[in-house]
Amino acid sequence: MAGSSPPSRPAKPGGAILELGTGTGLGTAFLLAGMNAAVTPVTVELSLPLPDIAREEIADPRVEWVIADGGDWLTAAVTREDR
Repeated sequence: MAGSSPPSRPAKPGGAILELGTGTGLGTAFLLAGMNAAVTPVTVELSLPLPDIAREEIADPRVEWVIADGGDWLTAAVTREDR
């Protein structure tokens, strides 16, 4: 991605987005900047304390923060009835 500015208009009007590898939240912040209020982002990170750093920087109630192995979480998520 060229530059460091997030997109100026939403790229996805609704739905759910899965981010594997929260890190310190830079990617999460860019994803949120391109989403509207109808989007439910889920971000999964295995290594602490990285997601804690991201949570401190990003106070957005839309985000579901998950501490888990991404592959294990994804396998469990696709078998859940509420997803």
